[in-house]
Amino acid sequence: MTLVFFASTLPGLSQTNALPEGPGIVVVVEGTPISKYRAETVSTATFANAKPEELPQTVDVLTEDFISEMNPVDLHDMLRHQAGVYTGGKSMVDRTSGQYTLRGMSGSDVTLNGTLGLAGPMGIFMDPSAFERIEIVKGPVGSTVGGASSALGPYGAGGSINLVMKQPREDQDFLHLKTRASLGEQSQRYRLTFDVNERLTEDRLTARLPGNVEYGRPFWLSSGYDWRESYYLAPSVLMAPREDLRIGVNLSIQYTDQPAYQGIPVYKGKPYAGYDWDSNPALPHMRDTYIGHTLDAYVEWDASRVWSLRGGAGVAQADIEFEHLGPAAFANANTGALLPLPLAKPYDHQEGDMLHRRYNAYQRATATFDTGPVGHQTVFQGDFSRKTSKGRSYFETVTRPDAAHNWVAADYQHTELDKYGFLAQDYLSWWKLRLLGGGRFDRHESDQGNSGETFCPRGGISFLPADWLVFFANVAYTEAPNFGYNGQDNRELTSTWEATQYETGFRLAPVKTLWF
Repeated sequence: MTLVFFASTLPGLSQTNALPEGPGIVVVVEGTPISKYRAETVSTATFANAKPEELPQTVDVLTEDFISEMNPVDLHDMLRHQAGVYTGGKSMVDRTSGQYTLRGMSGSDVTLNGTLGLAGPMGIFMDPSAFERIEIVKGPVGSTVGGASSALGPYGAGGSINLVMKQPREDQDFLHLKTRASLGEQSQRYRLTFDVNERLTEDRLTARLPGNVEYGRPFWLSSGYDWRESYYLAPSVLMAPREDLRIGVNLSIQYTDQPAYQGIPVYKGKPYAGYDWDSNPALPHMRDTYIGHTLDAYVEWDASRVWSLRGGAGVAQADIEFEHLGPAAFANANTGALLPLPLAKPYDHQEGDMLHRRYNAYQRATATFDTGPVGHQTVFQGDFSRKTSKGRSYFETVTRPDAAHNWVAADYQHTELDKYGFLAQDYLSWWKLRLLGGGRFDRHESDQGNSGETFCPRGGISFLPADWLVFFANVAYTEAPNFGYNGQDNRELTSTWEATQYETGFRLAPVKTLWF
């Protein structure tokens, strides 16, 4: 839609009200309808901007408006409603807490801004209020981010989840405040969200500060127990000393203290005998205390009309102290009568104090150019990442809720994994075709002296016969070692997981901004 306004001297106006003489002034205002839930471009599937419907890979985008209206407690709460995503549990007792499975296969590490992996259990605590969008890439992405160590399979075969932090906006100043209250029969939740953007110097330095304060009582919390409280800040700064140079720093800080909860045993869709839906055997002092922060800095330079260079580094840290008590696993509940089993140890108890860190550094070169009628977005990237975990934790079945544990040497752990990688990829546009091809080589090293190399290639094609119809197909191979996990002999696993995947389908848009 285009609106054109003309201003000129009009007859009959008094001298005091007449417009100045001279050429007419033409003001043109252009606008197009924008979907609140649709992203125009995505970047994590290719490290280059592309329309999500045209890619030969499926990318779902949760926009800022969608995240705000969902009003999630944390990232886990945000993603558990998404099709094809299994969130792996929300308790520290769960083996896969903070890890995500896409389409039934292991996903890659959750990343911030496409490069920095989350540390430890960040995935079940991180507040989504500072996310500009969440990109869920479904299908193999080992060729982009690399396979990762996992006892669940080849990480990178299922897809990836990328969290794009809110960035400073150079075109406006604003202050947004939102208060929300959710009240239930036995639950309460109060939330204050704010977002401040300020241009500190015109066109040169901009700062943004989104944040959130939350206080709540879950429905299962016993009377007299302390409520959940969480505080989150995500300041960022963008500097543009020249037209072709941008320097950015993104920081996030979060503190969460919440009551521990492990759930209840369910038999034939109902709470097992002796339990109700709101049962929680945990004692008042059993809680999760989480302190997390991330720091991500980058420099971006438009070196020429073709080449754009981006280098950066980051660190993510999660410090978690936890103690959980829940009902023991009633795995042998094979009787039709709902009677408590005579378990000698009816409770599962876990306690720990862990520190997780992730480090990364990368250098990316992107070339945007044409060769005849073919458009190219070519990406080369070299990167390094380190993942460390240290602390103590244990799990055992106990006879009493107040059972004490004597720490032993086997409860302490310290692992360190390094990964060096190189990516080469090209995204081509010609006529009604889009082609994506490339591969990634990684070298993995563990602190136990083991090392290994992996190679993850992929290729894909999309055909656009009409503006409202896209056919696509892709094939990819992913492999990853199991460093960081020990076998029954207490020696590190050195086998390599492998996965070959094929995907094909079509996308349909009955209206311009709605794609299926």
